[in-house]
Amino acid sequence: MKDVLNINYFVDSNICEKMISFFYKYLDTKELNVNDMYDGRTINLFNCSAESHELNCFNEIINSIKKEMCRKYDLKDLFLEYAGMCKWEAGQYLNLHGDNAYYPSGEPNYVPHRDYSSIVYLNDNFLGGNFYFKDNTHYSIKTGMLMGFPSGVEYAHGIKKVLRGNRYTLAIWWTLNEKYKVDSGEIKWQ
Repeated sequence: MKDVLNINYFVDSNICEKMISFFYKYLDTKELNVNDMYDGRTINLFNCSAESHELNCFNEIINSIKKEMCRKYDLKDLFLEYAGMCKWEAGQYLNLHGDNAYYPSGEPNYVPHRDYSSIVYLNDNFLGGNFYFKDNTHYSIKTGMLMGFPSGVEYAHGIKKVLRGNRYTLAIWWTLNEKYKVDSGEIKWQ
């Protein structure tokens, strides 16, 4: 797939390990999501009880991602819409989808204001779970790798079944519409 932001080793592997530890420290297995397939395996970083010093690392990474996304897509600005972590266990997968519209129809979904998507892969010590686009372009995941792309169905993507181990990601969605940005654009202690 052309025009995809792909930077290997964007986040240091030691930081990725700390982020996975953070995930387990703050995971609320009772948190419910719009899509119940994510229940008990995600952390919304804007709804998390972490202390501010623990969130500084996330803010630095998010700001760096924003700069890369703006540079890649020649954008004056982007607003942070959501940042969260997700665990994918053996047997889990995700079919082709757009992040702001239903695939393949292109009809807006429940977050049509999402304009750009970005993912940081926090580990690669699992089997399967590769990321792919609708044109069948596959990406082998590397710890610390950043991917970014427009959120619409033209960039429909999925996740192959995780065969062994757990796959951890930091997922961040961006909007061009300031109305949908999270308050300050920074993760803060609750």
